[in-house]
Amino acid sequence: MTRNALLGLLLVTALMGCKSPRRAPATATSGEPTGATQSPTIVPSADSTATPPSGVPMKATRLAVDSIDSQVCAILEDGGVACWGGWRGSDELPHRIPGVAGAVDVSASGGSTIVVTADGKARVFATDDIRAPAVPLPIAGASRVAQHLNEACFIRDGGKVTCVRSVDDPRKRTTLEVRGLDDAVEVGMSFGGGCALTQRKTVVCWRTVGASTAAPVAGISDAASLLVSMEDACVRSSHDEITCFPIDVSKKTRVALGPGRAVGLYGTFTKGYGAKDVPWACRATDAGIECAGISELGDDGLPDGTMGLIEGTAGMQPRQMVLGSTAGCLIDQAGAVRCWGNNVHDMLGRPAGERVRRARSLPLPKVRAVAAAFDFACGLTEAGEVYCWGPSPKKVANVPTVERIVASNGYACAFAKDGAAWCFDDHFEANRVPALDGLDTIVFPQTEGQPFAAIGRNKELLRGSGSPLERPYLERAKGIGSVSQVGIGPTGSLYAVDVRGKGFRGDAAGEGGLRRAPELDGATSMNVWGEVTTPAKGGPIVSVLGYGRCGWTAAKVYGCMDPSGSPFRVRFEGMTAVAAGGDFDCALDAQGAVWCKGENRKGQCGPGPAVPGSKSPVEVLLPEAPQ
Repeated sequence: MTRNALLGLLLVTALMGCKSPRRAPATATSGEPTGATQSPTIVPSADSTATPPSGVPMKATRLAVDSIDSQVCAILEDGGVACWGGWRGSDELPHRIPGVAGAVDVSASGGSTIVVTADGKARVFATDDIRAPAVPLPIAGASRVAQHLNEACFIRDGGKVTCVRSVDDPRKRTTLEVRGLDDAVEVGMSFGGGCALTQRKTVVCWRTVGASTAAPVAGISDAASLLVSMEDACVRSSHDEITCFPIDVSKKTRVALGPGRAVGLYGTFTKGYGAKDVPWACRATDAGIECAGISELGDDGLPDGTMGLIEGTAGMQPRQMVLGSTAGCLIDQAGAVRCWGNNVHDMLGRPAGERVRRARSLPLPKVRAVAAAFDFACGLTEAGEVYCWGPSPKKVANVPTVERIVASNGYACAFAKDGAAWCFDDHFEANRVPALDGLDTIVFPQTEGQPFAAIGRNKELLRGSGSPLERPYLERAKGIGSVSQVGIGPTGSLYAVDVRGKGFRGDAAGEGGLRRAPELDGATSMNVWGEVTTPAKGGPIVSVLGYGRCGWTAAKVYGCMDPSGSPFRVRFEGMTAVAAGGDFDCALDAQGAVWCKGENRKGQCGPGPAVPGSKSPVEVLLPEAPQ
């Protein structure tokens, strides 16, 4: 589902040398060099496959951050994989990816997660539907993986690198071998290319288009670890000195960050999307985790992340760090994952309050009907009262006992038994509006002054103008008879289907007649924006609701799918009704309780515990060991 804007989060990881990363003593220092791009090399200890007692949260051995969706994934001590955060992530925080065992590496980007297992095989999982079957990738003997969007590169057979393009589309998938490279120990991905740390302690980079030949990065000869983030990379030397540089081998910029036992990097995003930003990095020092911008590699200005010394990190010796645009996570010496910073995408492993992932029950009297505007929702109680929320649930003022409620875009109306209408916006103070009495369906404007449409008492199509809360003016639309469905597109187009199933379209504003729209013929349902479902289109959704490709299936399951064709994702099961808002949904169960999930910036899903951010690292509660 893509009803909200894509928010970029840039992949970074960090690493440190450590012979045995599990349960190392707190005073341990870097030992033999290990390399890392997405995460550090892991050498399992004798009990690395042991499962802790059930009921005890698992520990983590590796981390990866989705560079597009702001999701974090961790390899658990029992070989499973758990993920949390991200605007397309699971409804659980954190959640275990089903069917994964023996994982040795993980990478995520742009809606998919790739897992490499101990048998050398690789599978790709859909971030927005973890229950969907995993798709195997044409790779054998793999030990490491790095991914950016739909490209991934694998270390296999002891040091060779194979890259796969279109990892999530088997029909377009191609593979290529990186030439001149047979001793890679770690790999990272950037825009259209990758880099690797070699056994010779050098760094080489290549492109994934054309002739993919590894080229050495000048001036790097003592690299113990490597991490790659979009257009930039950092290496840690065997003496724990950290240097960062642009991946473009033609650029000679080198930035010395100073000493650090572990490092995380958030790189620049400029070449790929035209953005202007400043990369930032964090390093583990004796004083704690220190973060700073690297303007030499980006633009003038300040990064979005927390700069300076991170509170509560003195003496901390992380095995690995990952950074997003506004938050960071690390694995401590005990294997616990700790995160800090802005929690806008739930990177701290708990709800930020801006998005409710698991449906939340609202404190309301028993409800018999629900309706949703774009950014608030309402419930009609069994007593005929109207309560709305966005933020906290509130009884709508000035409304008598009513029998019906409709809502869309920026407004709602409640109707008494005789058809009398009381209408209101998100201030929840109703006005008596006689001009709207008895209307069957209303597609309201988003803001006052925009046109709207309605279906009248006798199924006539009506164009509306003026404020829906004052004295709106309605007139019958020309060129169409009795109608059953109506919608207004985001650009002001008016769509309608008459009672014979014939489609029509025109302008919501003005007096012009509607013209035939055969593409709407036979529509079984139409949402607020005029999108329809028809038997000929097929697919799981048979009745659309709200503002996107969301609706009911024939099995009475409510869910959504992306217009580009992503798999259907279940939102509610076993509910009697659903009201779909702009980027949230509220459902009514058989007992009269209302459940909401989705966007919650204005409290559309009601009040509840939230963690907007943390200045010091807080522990992520990973899944417990299986029973």
